[in-house]
Amino acid sequence: MPSLTPADLRAALPAGLGSLAVAFSGGRDSHVLLHLAVAAGLRVRALHVHHGLQAQADAWARHCETVAGDLGVPLTVLPVRVVPAGEGLEAAARAARYRALARALAVGEHLATAHHADDQAETLLLRVLRGTGPDGLAGIQPQRALGAGTLLRPLLAVPRSAIAAYADARALAWIEDPANRDPRHDRSWLRHRIMPELAGRWSDVPQRLARLARESAEARALRDGLLDEVLRGMAGEPPGPLPVAALAARPEREVRALVRRWLARDGRRPPPAARLADGLAALLGAAADRAPELVWADGRVGRHAGELYRLPLDWPVPTPRPVAPPPATSVWDGVGGIRWRSVTGAGLEPARLPGELLARPPAAGDRFQPPGRKRRALKHWLREAGVPLWWRARLPVILTAEGELIAVAGLAVAEGWQAGPGSAGWWPDWQPQPPQPAGDAAVLRRSPGRP
Repeated sequence: MPSLTPADLRAALPAGLGSLAVAFSGGRDSHVLLHLAVAAGLRVRALHVHHGLQAQADAWARHCETVAGDLGVPLTVLPVRVVPAGEGLEAAARAARYRALARALAVGEHLATAHHADDQAETLLLRVLRGTGPDGLAGIQPQRALGAGTLLRPLLAVPRSAIAAYADARALAWIEDPANRDPRHDRSWLRHRIMPELAGRWSDVPQRLARLARESAEARALRDGLLDEVLRGMAGEPPGPLPVAALAARPEREVRALVRRWLARDGRRPPPAARLADGLAALLGAAADRAPELVWADGRVGRHAGELYRLPLDWPVPTPRPVAPPPATSVWDGVGGIRWRSVTGAGLEPARLPGELLARPPAAGDRFQPPGRKRRALKHWLREAGVPLWWRARLPVILTAEGELIAVAGLAVAEGWQAGPGSAGWWPDWQPQPPQPAGDAAVLRRSPGRP
């Protein structure tokens, strides 16, 4: 068996790639990947997801810091909270891990994970045993979108034995997750009890399963191209929110395929088949004034004004904070920012702007009066203005130090605070910046008072 070299890694990466983020668990496979990336002369940074599920989790993070430091690689530890959402602890941990990695990626950045050929074989068998469909038979993808960047699996054609030989030859140190040998976990049971039996009968099992994955991936690519054409006609390119009426006019099996592809285009794994079918029935069959949601370990879909939206799963509500005076910008990480824009005949009158301003999310009891309108509960005005339910809890309102509500960011200013006709004013633009994968959360179809 040829030995694994840095040149092999280079050959498996996109041509001309100069920098790489590596998902580094501290285990043998990811240590080898990190070591290879450094030896290949790439600019490397490491990302370690701290799940907090094992007593040794803190020690594993320290181990990763030591290894990364020895290699001269900057390491970022990403703590996550794992909450099972019906698919079990393993699925919830995986979903939390990839959400954290997605959020850590810069625009256009490439992240590599250490999945290898034996992982591919185990994944395919597990999916078959769980009753997978055509998508599952395509196995682990060698490349896909992730957050604002791209996820790569450059070792997917490399056997575990070659990775082990590389680690042993260089005396690399790694940690062993006890879950990897616990037969209560399906993958561990398959790896240690079933795969050796299969290998005793068919020595080339991983290669056979890899061929199945390649052929299934080719069939999926053909199908996805056809689905993309339909999505382009429904929701543009890249596809945005999906119109409920257009989906409801199609057969159920076609709708499920379109929605799975729509989710995949945003880097999301779809929910299990039964959950997807039930969720779509609720989303498509709801009354026009309802806002049902489908939530699963990897994502969230909401309905608003006759459209389906892909939404972040973990989405913070902004905390109250001071607003920088014009023309500065105030930003809430994972939510958005207020940017002041100079306008004429609209916005807040500069002479009336107090020295201190506060922004916070809407609260129960807030009342608001846009120019020329009656004063009423803010929640009613936001609903009338067409603001989606998920933004009604996050769209900042701007108040004076005394607590008077003078504007709703991006939508309207209050009666008595607006600039007069022909006069200069400051308009508080709202720039949505939801966490990755953002999906359609940044889409605000209407801005009634926007100049």
